[in-house]
Amino acid sequence: MLASILTFNETWKFKVHILQIALIILAITLSIARVTIKNPPASRANTVAITLGLKSLLVIAYQLLTEHTHRFGKWASTKANAILNSLEVVFWLAVLVVTGKTLSGTKGAAAGLSAVVLVLAIALEILSIWVAACSIKVHRRAKMGGSRIAAMPDYAAYPKAAGSMRERR
Repeated sequence: MLASILTFNETWKFKVHILQIALIILAITLSIARVTIKNPPASRANTVAITLGLKSLLVIAYQLLTEHTHRFGKWASTKANAILNSLEVVFWLAVLVVTGKTLSGTKGAAAGLSAVVLVLAIALEILSIWVAACSIKVHRRAKMGGSRIAAMPDYAAYPKAAGSMRERR
């Protein structure tokens, strides 16, 4: 099991996306709670996790819909997934840095919430790196002559979608 995770086996990608969704929702919730605390006043640094978390939810929703449904399968792109997941690494690093910088200037409940958001940002950064590496591996395999269907293993479970993808090539 650990070997398949360390070799960026794309069969784990769905589970990692679900874990990312849970952590992102928790980070957004804690950031909203942090913004509602009156002292210190809300700043852009406190809201960065909210905006980037919502953006990450949209990116993951795109990937899950295009990889796991017949209806949206025609918009599936391994290149887009690789680019979006690589950008996620940069964005969660930004959340990590901004939250870390604001942590030193806060106290009380705001500091506690900032610390938890910082830990969540670290976890999301690690998961984003893994998903980006996995997406790049899938894109390279598809680019080297492998089919799009082989690069996205979930289409094998849907014969109708797999057939329609082959017809379009």
